[in-house]
This record gives sequence, structure tokens and C-alpha cells, in this order.
Amino acid sequence: MPMDKCTFNPGNECLGMQKANMLEKSLNSHLDAARQTHKEMYDRIRALETESARRDEQYVQILDKLDEMSSKITSALSQVSEIQIKPARRWEGLADKAIWAVFAAVIAFLLAKIGL
Repeated sequence: MPMDKCTFNPGNECLGMQKANMLEKSLNSHLDAARQTHKEMYDRIRALETESARRDEQYVQILDKLDEMSSKITSALSQVSEIQIKPARRWEGLADKAIWAVFAAVIAFLLAKIGL
């Protein structure tokens, strides 16, 4: 008996089989569309992962350069502070010498008054 004939009344066409064939075609169409959509989504996810990995590498390079620049800046700041400290040390040395000179002059004056 052909599949398109009704089992209860073979003289009539089977409406359930027609509906089942139509639903099967519709299901296959939806499955094909879903496969295509999933493929596109996975391609997009793959592209995003690749871009994310590239961006992460750029961030690592940026952080490395920032660390390098930070160490150079720290070194430069320590040199600047050394340069700033030198004049202060020079003035302190001059002040110490001036105090000793005044002290020596006072002692020389006192010794001269005593007659030595």
C-alpha cells in the first residue's frame, strides 16, 4: 500500500502523511538555518577570541613599556634629588667653615689681648 493513501480508507489520500511530510520539510529547513546560524556565531566567537588575545598581548606590551618608563623616571628623580642636595651640602660646608673662621678669629683676638 502506498504511503500517501489512508490506511483506513485506501481510496482517499492520507492527510496526516501530507502534514508529516510538510512538517519534516519545515523541520529540515529550520535545522539547516540553525546550522548556518550556529556556524556564523562560532565564527564570530572565534574572531572575538582572536581579537581578545591580540588585545591582551598589546596590554602586556604596554605594561612592560610602562614599567620600563617608570624605572627610568625613578632613576631620573633620584639623580635630580642628588643634584638638589649638592648645593645644600655646599652651603652647609661654607657655613661650617665660616663658623670655624669666626671662632678662630675670636680665639686669636683673645690670645692677642692676653698677650700671647
